[in-house]
Order: sequence, then C-alpha cells, then structure tokens
Amino acid sequence: MDFITGLILAIGIIAAWVIGFILPYRKGQDDEEIGEKTLYIYRGLGVACLIAAFLIAQWILSIG
Repeated sequence: MDFITGLILAIGIIAAWVIGFILPYRKGQDDEEIGEKTLYIYRGLGVACLIAAFLIAQWILSIG
C-alpha cells in the first residue's frame, strides 16, 4: 500500500507541475498571450490535482 500511495503522490506532483506551470507556458507560446483569468484556472487545476492525489493517498492508507 505504501508503494501505491507514493506512486499516486508522485503522479500528483508531476501533474500539478505540468498543468500549473508548463501547460500555460506552452499555450502562451503557441497562441496569443493567455489572460490572467485563464492562468489562474490552470494554476487552480494544478493545485486541485495535487489535493486530489493527497486525498486519494490518505484514503488508500486508511483502508490498508
């Protein structure tokens, strides 16, 4: 169970980094400049992925 929990947290950290920072940067390069509201949405999605990964990891540890 600890391995699965660590794997989920690692995936959550990577997803938060990619969604919150790399994806807005890439979209800003490809298209026109992205707005501040859109940037906040991407950053919020990154944080939401991290929180979801943490909650799933806690749930797995509680049932294991």
